[in-house]
Amino acid sequence: MTRIDTALLFLLAFASSGCALIAAKTPTPTDGMQGRIDGNVYISPHATFRLRLPTLSKTAPRIGDRVPSPNTLLLTLSDDLCREFIVSERPGILGDEKIESWAVRNIVQPLAASGFKLQAPKTLQTRLGSVVVLRYHAPNAAPCVQTSVKDGKKIESTPDADVGWYVFYRSSKFYRLIYVLGVGPNVKESWFIRRAPVDTLLEQFAEGLEIGASNK
Repeated sequence: MTRIDTALLFLLAFASSGCALIAAKTPTPTDGMQGRIDGNVYISPHATFRLRLPTLSKTAPRIGDRVPSPNTLLLTLSDDLCREFIVSERPGILGDEKIESWAVRNIVQPLAASGFKLQAPKTLQTRLGSVVVLRYHAPNAAPCVQTSVKDGKKIESTPDADVGWYVFYRSSKFYRLIYVLGVGPNVKESWFIRRAPVDTLLEQFAEGLEIGASNK
């Protein structure tokens, strides 16, 4: 479990390939998947949201979902490009509070207390409503492990990660869209798939999300 996963689960509870080709098939689902895949779209268990799957590499694209706490759904997508896309959905009541203050109290402050140095949050007006954007660099938190050899010994290391979040409230549920990108001199770029910048990939990821969409 990566440091990002650990931080995300905490909040919810209250190998690189430079020549990877674009995926020609949907990601391989993990066992016991809660939702389903229809073509290139993931549909949540109760069809509360639909997600157009982002472009993944042809090598080892994977998708999985689980329920880390009651009524909470966590969806993850990954490939061999040292990156991970995450969607979380959790019911809740925002009331008269603004999503900006809610995000600071429930996400920014706990992440800062865990040692993450976040950029100042900003708010975007999108078709999903008001979205709070969070950005930070996370040391040794990439969703991949690199192997090197030094003095005849195999050494494994985890690259740093560039992380972006979209946090918003819609249809009585809190949503978090997260993009985790491994960075560093030894993380190779793909010739065919755009991995960065994080802000752009996160925006494109959000464009594929439909809340309360029909299951048909």
